[in-house]
Amino acid sequence: MAALASILVVEDEALIRHLVVDTLTDEGHSVMAAPSGEEALGRLNGHPPDLLIVDLRMPGMSGQEFVRRQRETGSDIPVVVLSGSSEAKQVGRELGAIAVIHKPFDLDELVRIVKRVTD
Repeated sequence: MAALASILVVEDEALIRHLVVDTLTDEGHSVMAAPSGEEALGRLNGHPPDLLIVDLRMPGMSGQEFVRRQRETGSDIPVVVLSGSSEAKQVGRELGAIAVIHKPFDLDELVRIVKRVTD
C-alpha cells in the first residue's frame, strides 16, 4: 500500500516528536522528523513533503522562523502549528497555517486534521 501523504514533523521534544511520527505512520503516511528548524530546512531539499507539522517554540530557529524561511523559497506546503504557546492562534494566522493544535493535544484531533488536509 502506498503512503497516503508525506509529512515532516518539526518538534524539539523527542517524546512528542516520536508520538506524532508513530501515530501518523500507523495511519499510513510517510513521516519524516526533525528536532530543529535548521535540520527541517535541510530536509525540504529534493522531495518536499505534502504537509508540515511545526512546533513554534524550539531552541535555535523557532518554528515561526522556519515557516517564514521555507515560504521565502516560494513553498506553499500546508502548515499545521502544534504548540503550547499562548500566542499560537495569532502566530498561526500570521503564518497562514491551516490549523493550530494546542499542547497538550488529542491524537485523534491531529489525525482528523491531517486526514482533512491530505484527502
